Amino acid sequence: MDSTRPEDQGREFTISYRLVDDKISVYEKPVRNSGWMPGKFLDFSRIQKPGSSNDDPAYYAPHDFYIGAMVDFHGHRFCLKCADIFVLEFMEKNPECFPECVKENLRNYFACENKRGNTNAGQLGEKPCDPGGVLTNSIVSIFDPNPTN
Repeated sequence: MDSTRPEDQGREFTISYRLVDDKISVYEKPVRNSGWMPGKFLDFSRIQKPGSSNDDPAYYAPHDFYIGAMVDFHGHRFCLKCADIFVLEFMEKNPECFPECVKENLRNYFACENKRGNTNAGQLGEKPCDPGGVLTNSIVSIFDPNPTN
């Protein structure tokens, strides 16, 4: 979670995107002695992007999720820090559903993680490799609550 509140530091989340109906859920991972209850943070729902109107809503879609992406769910901002390898595998099997820049972003992330010998890529822990900010202007799953680390 991208928050200025000190009590939000160290909070870890898993964000799931359901392709069948474009719904998103957020679950908070347990963090020992954090004082936060783990579990459901946001139940599956379609989430409107900030700044879109109710008359012409724009909803989050698969191409909005890539390493380094900032997403805002009802006023809670998250920075995507890593992804599960199954996300990349799905993208490779369904290339017509994703922009090339998103697929390249995940390929770069996993290539970097493999070079580092990180066999736990996709799990929270040490900051993952940054595949570059190329997508920031041109545009599976876990988010780190402190995107500046």
